[in-house]
Amino acid sequence: MREIEGVKQMKFGGSNAVKSGIHFNKASIHKLLHLTPQQILSSAPYFQKKNSENRGSCQIDLLIHTTMDLFFLCEIKSGELDKKVIAQIKQKMDRLKLPARMALRPVLIHLADIPPSLLSEYRRFFHLTVAFQQLLH
Repeated sequence: MREIEGVKQMKFGGSNAVKSGIHFNKASIHKLLHLTPQQILSSAPYFQKKNSENRGSCQIDLLIHTTMDLFFLCEIKSGELDKKVIAQIKQKMDRLKLPARMALRPVLIHLADIPPSLLSEYRRFFHLTVAFQQLLH
């Protein structure tokens, strides 16, 4: 698996059980995205430092790069979900420096329920929303 230019792989500590659980259950996420192991070039947490060539730093819980030049930006949320979540993801998408030919799709992995008032907005924005419980099967 190769790294994206200018983006460094992060390692999770044991303090965040939800994110650590995702780190070890990536195969379930890949399956929900209908990705085969042969299609995945890299799948790991990433951190991009601010420099003169990008729009700022960003931390991505799980960034999956496929052979189809498609990236899945997976955001893991353990707390309450609100409208700010979409704004935060849009900011990360804007800051992440990728080659021009690449496509980027947001994925939400969440522990709390999505409020009914935001369900349609979340469905329009996210390529996929995954309840954390789905990853335990």
